Amino acid sequence: FHKKYFTLLGWLIVICTLVSIALLFIINAKTLLWGVALTGGVFVYLCTIHLIKMKWLLHKELVIGSIYTAGVLIGPLSVFEGSLSIGFFLCVAVFFLVALKNLLIFSLYDIGFDNHAGLSSVATILGTQPIRRLIAIISILIGCISISGYIYFEHLLFLILFLMAIPLFIIFRFSETLFCQLNFRYIGDAVFLMPVLFL
Repeated sequence: FHKKYFTLLGWLIVICTLVSIALLFIINAKTLLWGVALTGGVFVYLCTIHLIKMKWLLHKELVIGSIYTAGVLIGPLSVFEGSLSIGFFLCVAVFFLVALKNLLIFSLYDIGFDNHAGLSSVATILGTQPIRRLIAIISILIGCISISGYIYFEHLLFLILFLMAIPLFIIFRFSETLFCQLNFRYIGDAVFLMPVLFL
């Protein structure tokens, strides 16, 4: 994917970098500090993979899911004042599970390519059936926490997270179909734009 769209992605990185530089002058200092810390963590992670060729005990899906969740949380948490509720931590847990489920499904789709290229992922290590069971368990956890959280806390965010998990379940359940095989990346990534519909 990255090789195919290298030029487009390169220009998008340049544009995002310029916008980010402009935002440095108006962003909250605490947000900036936390962002720099997370950027440092990402840099160390990438160095261990590409330079040191280190084999991680915690696999890339788990690490990337954690980094993505932290990146989403940095903005609101850095400007939040007050105490954090149990509902907040449950929302974070569900969001992390949605991100992890997305990454595991991608690994499942890419298992043939990864095996051929000698790349490592949770799917190549565990195999197809165990990874499918793991995704199913994560789907159940997302459903149970989201529904119970929405009922108990009456917060729309739980419903949004539940709805985000549904397209992921569809591309997981129908992974044999040509439509899902051709479009799973677009569907999987578009899931994280769904909250915009509720603004």
